[in-house]
Amino acid sequence: MKYTGQFSNIENHTYYINITTNGDSSKTKEIKLGVTPLTTSYEGGDDYIYKPVKYSSTTIKILSEDYLYDLYSAKAQQNKVQIINYMGNTVWVGYTTPNLYSQGYENPIEEIEVECIDGLSTLQYLNYTPIHTNKSIVTFKELINHLLSKCNCYSRFFISNVTYNPNYPNDYYWEKLKISEMNFFDEDDEPMKCDEVLEELCQFMGVTCYADGADVYFIDYDAIKNGITSYWQYTINSTSNPSIVNKTQSHSITSSDYVENGGQLSLDNVFNKAIVKSSLYSFDEAIPDIFNEDDIVNSLINMSTHDDLLFFTT
Repeated sequence: MKYTGQFSNIENHTYYINITTNGDSSKTKEIKLGVTPLTTSYEGGDDYIYKPVKYSSTTIKILSEDYLYDLYSAKAQQNKVQIINYMGNTVWVGYTTPNLYSQGYENPIEEIEVECIDGLSTLQYLNYTPIHTNKSIVTFKELINHLLSKCNCYSRFFISNVTYNPNYPNDYYWEKLKISEMNFFDEDDEPMKCDEVLEELCQFMGVTCYADGADVYFIDYDAIKNGITSYWQYTINSTSNPSIVNKTQSHSITSSDYVENGGQLSLDNVFNKAIVKSSLYSFDEAIPDIFNEDDIVNSLINMSTHDDLLFFTT
């Protein structure tokens, strides 16, 4: 069954929500969405912006008179969720979260909350499997392509072009580095989860991975800060060579971005630069030499500029 609904944002642009259950889109059913139809958020908490992978989740509210049993998903990628904007572009894609179905039906019309996770988040449910028949040495590009193809919902990925060799300008950095797949299995031959492999890879490369619509980006915050906006663009499961593209994005936060009463804006923990200004006068010793007139004069001048120091006399 394919459930489809729509809503408009504050600029009166229409967005469409499609939920395809069990991979069957042969039948379509219109659904009515709640007052707050959609809420999307990225992982937050106490994590810093320099996070290897940023996962996102979405809550969809549906008004229904029927029992929508097939919205229950027992597997990680059972029911696909796609949000499309008024221009026909995918702005978010993922799956309903594996959980138990619960609906009270105390009223003629009930509001159902459908929890969803993005495609990257489903990697936590999947064990790593070798790219080829047996474990082998693979390139970073092959490894990324292998992991993202397991999400079954993304079409391209972009890698920040942070490393450049002027003698070999057409070399693909991520296709030169290689790693053994044996690293993803323990001594008992038990595999790591796919999300763990992705996070380890991103930590090694010093990038952050996140999904934006049907695309996945591997970004370097320091590169962005220094004005590097070029990326290698790859098509998932394609043998064609990548291309260089420029990606820039900026957004000024205005009052129109907030329509809910009591809305608040807060920043997560970031790395700050602290500047410490020392005194105009330097001292080699904490207690000045009583036989050195210059030390005593300098000490008194410096101490007189601090209101929180107490002077004792005898």
